[in-house]
Amino acid sequence: MSTIVGLTGGIASGKSTVAEIIKNKGYKVLDCDLICHQLLNRKSGTLYKKIIKNFDCLDSTNRIDRSKLSKIVFEDKEKLELLNSIIHPEIYKEIEKKLAKTSDELVFIDCPLLFETQFVNLCDITILVYCSIDEQIKRLMKRNSLDFETSLKRIRAQMDLEEKKLLATYIIYNESEIGSLDWQVDMLIERMKNI
Repeated sequence: MSTIVGLTGGIASGKSTVAEIIKNKGYKVLDCDLICHQLLNRKSGTLYKKIIKNFDCLDSTNRIDRSKLSKIVFEDKEKLELLNSIIHPEIYKEIEKKLAKTSDELVFIDCPLLFETQFVNLCDITILVYCSIDEQIKRLMKRNSLDFETSLKRIRAQMDLEEKKLLATYIIYNESEIGSLDWQVDMLIERMKNI
């Protein structure tokens, strides 16, 4: 029986970097964002139809423009809640299907909104990738070419990392270099294998 590990963090906290380190060590990582992206690209799929019915976010080729959709939902909390209520059940179903087919010792679910959603119920253990809000803002401004106010608004649209710290089984601190992340991941994997 697999041990299911939920991996989460805030926007620009380094969760994707940690997920990549875990994958490179040979572990299965089910990426909720990637699954969402795949579902959004299926023009015949339920998710695509629900999104275009509720949001004006198509590009010139009738594909969902994710940056356009992000701008819409980060400007309006109700629209963000609507989007999440449409997307999460579909991703959840896909994750359940993938978990049913695996027999790996450890399986990671990479989920930005792990604690805010029902995805946490799939997990035996949870890991939070943590960094300070100042570091998040700095990274988000650089990565997405956003101004300070927009970066702060996007961070505040998610649950505060201090709250997530209280809910997580383990915390990976991402304030320094990649070598530190690699070492922390190794230590946690060893600990989880021995539970």
